[in-house]
Amino acid sequence: MTGRIDCADPAPWVGDDQVGRAVRVVVAYKMQRMQRTPGDPLKPVQDGESRFHAAPPDLEPRDGSLERKGGVLSSFVPRPLRAWFGLSGLARWRWLARKLRELLLRSPGIESADRIVLEQQLLAAYAADPALRSLLFVGCDWYTQRYPALFEPDRSRFRTIDIDPRKARFGAAGHVIAPLQEVVEHIAPGSIDVVVCNGVYGFGINDRAEMSLALRATRQILRDGGSFLLGWNDVAAFAPFDPHEVAVAAGFSPAEASPLGAWRVRVDTPTRHTFDFYVKR
Repeated sequence: MTGRIDCADPAPWVGDDQVGRAVRVVVAYKMQRMQRTPGDPLKPVQDGESRFHAAPPDLEPRDGSLERKGGVLSSFVPRPLRAWFGLSGLARWRWLARKLRELLLRSPGIESADRIVLEQQLLAAYAADPALRSLLFVGCDWYTQRYPALFEPDRSRFRTIDIDPRKARFGAAGHVIAPLQEVVEHIAPGSIDVVVCNGVYGFGINDRAEMSLALRATRQILRDGGSFLLGWNDVAAFAPFDPHEVAVAAGFSPAEASPLGAWRVRVDTPTRHTFDFYVKR
Protein backbone atom coordinates (compact mmCIF):
# COMPACT_ATOMS: atom_id res chain seq x y z
CA MET A 1 0.00 0.00 0.00
CA THR A 2 1.36 3.38 -0.95
CA GLY A 3 0.13 6.93 -1.15
CA ARG A 4 1.05 7.33 -4.82
CA ILE A 5 -1.40 8.14 -7.61
CA ASP A 6 -1.62 5.37 -10.18
CA CYS A 7 -1.39 6.86 -13.67
CA ALA A 8 -1.16 3.64 -15.66
CA ASP A 9 -4.28 4.61 -17.61
CA PRO A 10 -4.67 8.35 -17.12
CA ALA A 11 -8.13 9.87 -17.47
CA PRO A 12 -9.86 7.03 -19.36
CA TRP A 13 -13.23 8.61 -18.50
CA VAL A 14 -12.91 11.45 -21.03
CA GLY A 15 -14.53 11.14 -24.47
CA ASP A 16 -12.68 10.98 -27.78
CA ASP A 17 -13.60 14.44 -29.05
CA GLN A 18 -10.92 17.12 -29.32
CA VAL A 19 -11.83 18.76 -26.02
CA GLY A 20 -11.81 15.37 -24.33
CA ARG A 21 -8.36 14.55 -25.65
CA ALA A 22 -7.02 17.91 -24.50
CA VAL A 23 -8.42 17.47 -21.00
CA ARG A 24 -7.01 13.96 -20.83
CA VAL A 25 -3.52 15.16 -21.72
CA VAL A 26 -3.61 17.95 -19.12
CA VAL A 27 -4.92 15.70 -16.33
CA ALA A 28 -2.44 12.95 -17.19
CA TYR A 29 0.43 15.44 -17.08
CA LYS A 30 -0.63 16.82 -13.72
CA MET A 31 -1.08 13.34 -12.25
CA GLN A 32 2.28 12.14 -13.53
CA ARG A 33 3.97 15.21 -12.03
CA MET A 34 2.37 14.48 -8.67
CA GLN A 35 3.30 10.81 -8.41
CA ARG A 36 5.22 9.84 -5.31
CA THR A 37 5.92 6.70 -3.36
CA PRO A 38 6.52 7.36 0.35
CA GLY A 39 9.11 5.19 1.98
CA ASP A 40 6.99 4.43 5.04
CA PRO A 41 3.26 5.13 4.63
CA LEU A 42 2.52 4.07 8.24
CA LYS A 43 4.34 5.70 11.12
CA PRO A 44 3.74 4.66 14.75
CA VAL A 45 3.63 7.73 16.97
CA GLN A 46 5.78 7.29 20.06
CA ASP A 47 4.46 8.02 23.55
CA GLY A 48 5.11 11.63 24.45
CA GLU A 49 5.49 12.76 20.85
CA SER A 50 3.24 15.77 20.44
CA ARG A 51 2.27 17.22 17.11
CA PHE A 52 0.77 20.25 18.82
CA HIS A 53 4.16 21.90 19.30
CA ALA A 54 5.89 21.36 15.98
CA ALA A 55 4.47 22.20 12.55
CA PRO A 56 4.88 19.56 9.83
CA PRO A 57 6.77 20.86 6.79
CA ASP A 58 3.81 20.96 4.41
CA LEU A 59 1.02 22.15 6.71
CA GLU A 60 0.10 25.26 8.65
CA PRO A 61 0.97 25.07 12.36
CA ARG A 62 -1.57 23.47 14.66
CA ASP A 63 -1.58 26.60 16.84
CA GLY A 64 -4.55 27.94 14.89
CA SER A 65 -2.67 30.53 12.84
CA LEU A 66 -5.01 29.92 9.94
CA GLU A 67 -8.09 30.25 12.11
CA ARG A 68 -6.97 33.27 14.10
CA LYS A 69 -6.69 35.72 11.21
CA GLY A 70 -9.38 37.97 12.57
CA GLY A 71 -11.64 34.97 12.96
CA VAL A 72 -12.73 35.40 9.36
CA LEU A 73 -11.55 32.04 8.03
CA SER A 74 -12.85 30.22 11.09
CA SER A 75 -16.29 31.83 10.84
CA PHE A 76 -17.02 31.74 7.14
CA VAL A 77 -14.79 29.19 5.42
CA PRO A 78 -15.80 25.50 5.63
CA ARG A 79 -13.40 23.25 7.53
CA PRO A 80 -12.33 21.21 4.48
CA LEU A 81 -11.45 24.41 2.59
CA ARG A 82 -9.52 25.76 5.56
CA ALA A 83 -7.56 22.51 5.72
CA TRP A 84 -6.89 22.72 1.98
CA PHE A 85 -5.54 26.27 2.37
CA GLY A 86 -3.17 24.90 5.00
CA LEU A 87 -1.52 22.52 2.55
CA SER A 88 1.55 23.24 0.46
CA GLY A 89 1.08 23.78 -3.28
CA LEU A 90 2.12 20.22 -4.10
CA ALA A 91 -0.15 18.71 -1.46
CA ARG A 92 -3.08 20.77 -2.76
CA TRP A 93 -2.56 19.41 -6.29
CA ARG A 94 -2.32 15.85 -4.97
CA TRP A 95 -5.61 16.24 -3.12
CA LEU A 96 -7.38 17.87 -6.08
CA ALA A 97 -6.09 15.19 -8.46
CA ARG A 98 -7.47 12.44 -6.25
CA LYS A 99 -10.85 14.15 -5.91
CA LEU A 100 -11.04 14.73 -9.66
CA ARG A 101 -10.19 11.12 -10.35
CA GLU A 102 -12.82 9.84 -7.88
CA LEU A 103 -15.47 12.12 -9.41
CA LEU A 104 -14.80 11.44 -13.08
CA LEU A 105 -14.09 7.74 -12.69
CA ARG A 106 -17.16 7.35 -10.46
CA SER A 107 -15.04 5.36 -8.06
CA PRO A 108 -16.94 3.12 -5.60
CA GLY A 109 -14.80 4.50 -2.79
CA ILE A 110 -12.21 7.02 -1.67
CA GLU A 111 -8.73 6.17 -2.89
CA SER A 112 -6.64 7.90 -0.23
CA ALA A 113 -3.92 5.99 1.62
CA ASP A 114 -5.75 6.19 4.96
CA ARG A 115 -8.97 4.84 3.45
CA ILE A 116 -7.06 1.91 1.95
CA VAL A 117 -5.57 1.15 5.36
CA LEU A 118 -9.03 1.33 6.93
CA GLU A 119 -10.66 -0.95 4.37
CA GLN A 120 -7.94 -3.43 3.46
CA GLN A 121 -6.20 -3.77 6.80
CA LEU A 122 -8.42 -2.71 9.69
CA LEU A 123 -11.94 -3.67 8.62
CA ALA A 124 -10.55 -6.78 6.95
CA ALA A 125 -8.85 -7.80 10.21
CA TYR A 126 -12.01 -7.26 12.25
CA ALA A 127 -14.12 -9.15 9.72
CA ALA A 128 -11.73 -12.11 9.77
CA ASP A 129 -11.87 -12.41 13.57
CA PRO A 130 -14.14 -15.39 14.39
CA ALA A 131 -14.68 -14.02 17.89
CA LEU A 132 -16.20 -10.78 16.59
CA ARG A 133 -19.93 -10.71 17.19
CA SER A 134 -20.71 -7.06 16.49
CA LEU A 135 -18.94 -3.98 15.13
CA LEU A 136 -20.53 -0.53 15.08
CA PHE A 137 -19.35 1.79 12.31
CA VAL A 138 -20.01 5.49 12.94
CA GLY A 139 -20.83 7.66 9.93
CA CYS A 140 -22.12 6.56 6.52
CA ASP A 141 -21.82 7.88 2.98
CA TRP A 142 -21.57 6.65 -0.61
CA TYR A 143 -18.05 5.34 -0.04
CA THR A 144 -19.05 3.15 2.96
CA GLN A 145 -22.03 1.35 1.44
CA ARG A 146 -19.91 -1.66 0.42
CA TYR A 147 -18.49 -2.21 3.91
CA PRO A 148 -21.17 -4.68 5.09
CA ALA A 149 -20.07 -7.07 2.31
CA LEU A 150 -16.66 -7.29 3.97
CA PHE A 151 -18.31 -9.17 6.84
CA GLU A 152 -19.81 -11.96 4.75
CA PRO A 153 -21.23 -14.49 5.32
CA ASP A 154 -22.71 -12.87 8.45
CA ARG A 155 -23.39 -9.23 7.61
CA SER A 156 -25.38 -8.82 10.82
CA ARG A 157 -22.04 -8.41 12.64
CA PHE A 158 -21.62 -5.03 10.92
CA ARG A 159 -23.86 -2.24 12.24
CA THR A 160 -24.00 1.45 11.38
CA ILE A 161 -25.09 4.75 12.89
CA ASP A 162 -25.32 8.27 11.46
CA ILE A 163 -27.08 11.41 12.60
CA ASP A 164 -28.21 12.33 9.05
CA PRO A 165 -31.40 10.54 7.89
CA ARG A 166 -30.31 11.05 4.27
CA LYS A 167 -27.34 8.75 4.87
CA ALA A 168 -29.47 5.81 6.02
CA ARG A 169 -29.51 4.35 2.49
CA PHE A 170 -25.77 3.83 2.77
CA GLY A 171 -25.99 2.03 6.10
CA ALA A 172 -26.24 -1.61 7.04
CA ALA A 173 -29.43 -3.50 7.83
CA GLY A 174 -30.86 -2.14 11.08
CA HIS A 175 -29.08 1.19 10.59
CA VAL A 176 -29.49 3.62 13.50
CA ILE A 177 -30.34 7.28 12.82
CA ALA A 178 -28.96 9.17 15.80
CA PRO A 179 -25.89 11.06 17.01
CA LEU A 180 -23.21 8.95 18.62
CA GLN A 181 -23.84 10.85 21.85
CA GLU A 182 -27.27 9.14 22.03
CA VAL A 183 -26.24 5.65 20.93
CA VAL A 184 -27.18 4.14 24.31
CA GLU A 185 -30.83 4.88 23.51
CA HIS A 186 -30.67 2.52 20.53
CA ILE A 187 -28.05 -0.13 21.32
CA ALA A 188 -27.90 -2.19 24.50
CA PRO A 189 -25.05 -1.52 26.93
CA GLY A 190 -22.18 -4.01 26.74
CA SER A 191 -23.36 -5.50 23.44
CA ILE A 192 -20.72 -4.28 20.96
CA ASP A 193 -17.22 -5.73 20.48
CA VAL A 194 -15.70 -2.93 18.35
CA VAL A 195 -16.65 0.67 17.58
CA VAL A 196 -15.01 2.32 14.56
CA CYS A 197 -15.32 6.12 14.50
CA ASN A 198 -13.37 7.35 11.49
CA GLY A 199 -13.64 10.86 10.05
CA VAL A 200 -16.19 12.04 12.61
CA TYR A 201 -13.95 14.19 14.81
CA GLY A 202 -13.72 17.44 12.87
CA PHE A 203 -16.70 16.56 10.67
CA GLY A 204 -19.57 16.76 13.15
CA ILE A 205 -18.05 16.18 16.58
CA ASN A 206 -15.93 19.28 16.84
CA ASP A 207 -15.38 20.30 20.47
CA ARG A 208 -14.34 18.72 23.75
CA ALA A 209 -17.84 18.60 25.24
CA GLU A 210 -19.28 16.78 22.22
CA MET A 211 -16.30 14.44 22.10
CA SER A 212 -16.60 13.61 25.78
CA LEU A 213 -20.31 12.78 25.49
CA ALA A 214 -19.70 10.65 22.40
CA LEU A 215 -16.85 8.67 23.94
CA ARG A 216 -18.66 8.07 27.22
CA ALA A 217 -21.69 6.79 25.29
CA THR A 218 -19.39 4.62 23.17
CA ARG A 219 -17.87 3.11 26.30
CA GLN A 220 -21.32 2.19 27.59
CA ILE A 221 -22.25 0.06 24.60
CA LEU A 222 -18.88 -1.72 24.43
CA ARG A 223 -18.40 -5.02 26.21
CA ASP A 224 -15.71 -5.24 28.87
CA GLY A 225 -12.37 -5.11 27.08
CA GLY A 226 -14.06 -3.96 23.87
CA SER A 227 -12.11 -2.02 21.24
CA PHE A 228 -12.54 1.56 20.06
CA LEU A 229 -10.87 2.92 16.90
CA LEU A 230 -10.76 6.67 16.36
CA GLY A 231 -9.58 7.96 12.97
CA TRP A 232 -8.92 11.70 12.69
CA ASN A 233 -7.01 14.32 10.70
CA ASP A 234 -4.19 15.85 12.71
CA VAL A 235 -4.39 19.38 11.27
CA ALA A 236 -5.64 22.53 12.96
CA ALA A 237 -8.73 22.98 10.77
CA PHE A 238 -10.16 19.65 11.91
CA ALA A 239 -8.50 18.89 15.26
CA PRO A 240 -8.15 21.83 17.66
CA PHE A 241 -7.19 19.46 20.50
CA ASP A 242 -5.64 16.03 20.94
CA PRO A 243 -8.53 13.57 21.48
CA HIS A 244 -6.34 11.27 23.58
CA GLU A 245 -6.88 13.12 26.84
CA VAL A 246 -10.65 13.06 26.28
CA ALA A 247 -10.57 9.32 25.55
CA VAL A 248 -8.64 8.58 28.74
CA ALA A 249 -11.04 10.70 30.79
CA ALA A 250 -13.97 8.80 29.24
CA GLY A 251 -12.61 5.46 30.47
CA PHE A 252 -10.40 4.19 27.65
CA SER A 253 -6.79 3.02 27.68
CA PRO A 254 -4.39 2.87 24.72
CA ALA A 255 -4.44 -0.62 23.20
CA GLU A 256 -1.31 -2.64 23.93
CA ALA A 257 -1.86 -4.47 20.65
CA SER A 258 -3.57 -3.27 17.48
CA PRO A 259 -3.89 -4.44 13.86
CA LEU A 260 -1.25 -1.83 12.95
CA GLY A 261 1.15 -2.67 15.77
CA ALA A 262 0.83 0.50 17.88
CA TRP A 263 -1.91 2.37 19.72
CA ARG A 264 -1.42 5.51 17.57
CA VAL A 265 -0.39 5.30 13.92
CA ARG A 266 -0.17 8.13 11.41
CA VAL A 267 -0.72 7.47 7.70
CA ASP A 268 1.29 9.30 5.04
CA THR A 269 -1.43 11.69 3.83
CA PRO A 270 -1.51 15.50 3.39
CA THR A 271 -3.92 15.78 6.35
CA ARG A 272 -1.82 13.50 8.59
CA HIS A 273 -4.64 11.04 9.10
CA THR A 274 -4.15 9.26 12.42
CA PHE A 275 -5.61 6.05 13.84
CA ASP A 276 -5.91 5.74 17.63
CA PHE A 277 -6.66 2.30 19.12
CA TYR A 278 -8.23 2.01 22.59
CA VAL A 279 -9.73 -0.60 24.89
CA LYS A 280 -12.50 -0.13 27.40
CA ARG A 281 -11.12 -0.24 30.91
